[in-house]
Amino acid sequence: MISNITGRFVPVIIILCALWVFFNLSSQKKLKKEKEELQRRCAEIEECLGRRNTLLHAAQRALPGGFYDIRFAPDDPAGFLSGRCESITWSKAFHLRKQGYSSDWWLERVHPEDRGPLMDAWQSFLSRNGGVNTLCYRMLDGRGIYRRILTCQNYPETDETGVMLLSGMDMDISSIYWHQDREGFDQVLARALVNCQDVLAAVTDSRGELCYTNDLVQQHLGCKKDELLGQSWDKIISEVKEQTCHGDRQRDHFPSVFGGPRSVRWFCNDILNERGERATLSLGIDSTEIEEAKEEINRLAYYDALTGLPNRERMFSDLRDVLRKNQGDVAMLFIDLDEFKDINDVFGHDMGDEVLRTFSQLLSIAMEEYPVYRLGGDEFVCLVHSLNVEAEVKRMAKRIVQLLQSPVSVHKKSYYLSCSIGAALYPAHGTDEKELYKAADIAMYHAKEKGKNRLCFYDPELTNQALYRIAISSDIHKALLKKEFRMVYQPICTKERIYGFEALIRWKHPVFGNVAPLDFIPLAEKNGTIGELGYWILDQVFSDIKCFHDQVGEQQTFFINISAKQLRDKKFVSKVKRKLFEKDIDARFVIFEITESTLIEDFEGYRNILMQIRALGIRIALDDFGTGYSSLSYLTKLPVDIVKLDKSFIDNVSLQSEKKLVHNLIQLIQDYGMQTLGEGIETQNQFEELKKLRCSYFQGYYMSKPKPPKELWKDMGLLN
Repeated sequence: MISNITGRFVPVIIILCALWVFFNLSSQKKLKKEKEELQRRCAEIEECLGRRNTLLHAAQRALPGGFYDIRFAPDDPAGFLSGRCESITWSKAFHLRKQGYSSDWWLERVHPEDRGPLMDAWQSFLSRNGGVNTLCYRMLDGRGIYRRILTCQNYPETDETGVMLLSGMDMDISSIYWHQDREGFDQVLARALVNCQDVLAAVTDSRGELCYTNDLVQQHLGCKKDELLGQSWDKIISEVKEQTCHGDRQRDHFPSVFGGPRSVRWFCNDILNERGERATLSLGIDSTEIEEAKEEINRLAYYDALTGLPNRERMFSDLRDVLRKNQGDVAMLFIDLDEFKDINDVFGHDMGDEVLRTFSQLLSIAMEEYPVYRLGGDEFVCLVHSLNVEAEVKRMAKRIVQLLQSPVSVHKKSYYLSCSIGAALYPAHGTDEKELYKAADIAMYHAKEKGKNRLCFYDPELTNQALYRIAISSDIHKALLKKEFRMVYQPICTKERIYGFEALIRWKHPVFGNVAPLDFIPLAEKNGTIGELGYWILDQVFSDIKCFHDQVGEQQTFFINISAKQLRDKKFVSKVKRKLFEKDIDARFVIFEITESTLIEDFEGYRNILMQIRALGIRIALDDFGTGYSSLSYLTKLPVDIVKLDKSFIDNVSLQSEKKLVHNLIQLIQDYGMQTLGEGIETQNQFEELKKLRCSYFQGYYMSKPKPPKELWKDMGLLN
C-alpha cells in the first residue's frame, strides 16, 4: 500500500523539483540582466554628471563671480556664508578661502551705504514664497577698492534640520560702471579741453568752412562767432595776418590781435558730424610761453650770462661746423687776461666782473670780423678763418694789444690790462676741435711762461714740455715714498767766516735725471703735494742740523725755505715746535725763508703766523726782495730779521748807477734794524763791492756750490 503511494508521488515530486530549478535559474538570469542594465545606466548617468560638473566648473572659472549658500540659523539670524566659490580670479580678488565666513565679516566688507538696503532686501525676499531676487551693492576687494557686485538669489529652502537656506551667485560688474563713468569723463574732458585758455579749437567742413570755433580762437582773431561760422578758415587767417602786419605764412604762427603771432602746435583729425558728414577737427596748443622759455633756456645753455658772449658749448658746436665745411685754414686764438686774479683778490669779484665785461667788449671790437667766445673765468676764444690764416692771427693779436694800451676805466678806476694769446692752426696743429683746443691752450700757457702780454703759436715741442710737467707733477708723491729727494747746502758767510747754510732740495728722477727745483716746486704747489714735501724738507734739515752740531761741535745757522702752503696750515707752528723738541735743536740757529710774493694773498694772516714763529725763537728772512709786488712798507709791518737781495741787483753791482741803488737799499734796510744778504755772488768783484756797501752776509757760487752736507763740511774743513 505504502509502496503504491510512494510510486505515485515520487514522479510528481521530481517534476516539481525540476520545475523549481528551472524557474529559479530563469529568475537569476533575468536578475543578472537587470543588474547589468542598471550598472550601465548608472555609468551613463555618472558620465553625464561628470560632463556637467566639468562644464559647471568651467563656467564658474570663466564667470566674474562665484556661488554661495547662506544659512539663516537661529544663532545667526543675519546668515552664514558658505565657501563654494570655484572662481580663482574671484577668490584672489576678494581674498576668499575655502572655509565659511561669518555675516560680520561679510557685512564689514559691504559699503556702509549699501548694508541697510541689502539686509532689508534679504528679509523681504525671505518672506516671499518663490521667485528670483536680484540685488546690486558695493563690496571691498582685497586691494581696498569697492567693486560693484550683482547678486542673483534663488527662493529659499528649508533643510532637514529646519534651517532656511538661500542660494545665489555673485558677479563683478564694476567694468560696466567704469565704462559708463569713463564715457562721462571723456565728455567732461572734451568740454574742458575745448574751453581751455591755451587750446584753440576749430571744426571745418569738407569745403574748408568753419562750423565751430571756441572762445580762444575768436579772441585771437578779434572776430565774433557769427562773423566766423561759414567762412573759409584759410581766408580768415590770411586777412587777419595782413591786418595785424604779420605776413608770416608759417602754420605754427597763429595771428593774434593781441601783440603779435602766437606759437601754436596744431593737431588735426577727420571726424563725422551728427549728420554723418566728414569734417576736420583742429586743436591747437598755444605754446608761446613754452617757446619763449625754450629760447631762454637755449640762451642760457649757449651764451655766457655775464658778458653775453657765446660760451664753451657754442664754441665747440660752431668750430665743428666750420671744420666740417672745410672753408680753408682755421685758427683758434686762446686769450687769457694777465694778473686777473690779483684784481679779484684786491678789489673784489664785483669789480672783476666789470673788468671782464669791459674786456669782452674790447675783444668784440678788435675781432669784429670773427666770433668771440667766453669759456669761463678770464678765458676767451676767437675763431679766425682766412686764406693766409697765420698773418691774419698776427694782425688780430696786434689789434688787441693796441686796444689794451690805453687804461680801462671801471667804476671811476683806471686799469691797464694785458692778455696772453695762444694760437693753434687747423689742420697743422689739430685735425678736430678737441686737438685744436688743446693746442691753443698749451700755446697760451707758453705765452704766460715767456713773460705774458704776447702771442705764441703752438709748437709740438710745447706738448712735450706739457707732458714733462704732467709726468713730474704725478711723480712727486712717489718720489717721496722712494726717497729720491735729497738735501744739499750752500754756505752763507760774513766778511770773515762762515755764518750758516741754506738748505736746498734736489731730485734725481729715474727717467728725466736731475730735475731743477724751479721745475717741480711750482708743480707741487699746484697739485697740493707742496705741504707733504715741505714737511719732509723740515724733518730732513732738522736731522742734518742735529748731525752737524753733534759731529762738528759748533753752532751754525741753517736757512730753510717755507712755502705759503705750509704757512696756511693751522698746525704748522705746533708741528715745528714739536720737531724742535724731538731733535733737541736750539731755535736761535734756524731761519725760515719766505718770498714776498707769498704775502700778497693774505698779508695779515701770514703776518700773524710769522709772529707765532718768531715767538718760538726762529728768525725770518725775506727772500727775493725787490722782484715781487710788495712795497718797502712791508719792512715796517713784518717780523723780518734778514732781507735777501735778489741776484738781479748783484749782477750789475759794479756799475755806478746800480751800485748807488744797492747802497741806498742796504742803508734803508739797515735803518729799519734788519740785516742784508746778497745772493747769487759769482765773482770776486761782486763780493768786494758788496763788502764796501756794508752788506751783512754773502751767498753764491763764488763761496761754494750747493753740496751734500758731509761733503760740504769736509771741504770747508769743518770735518776731519
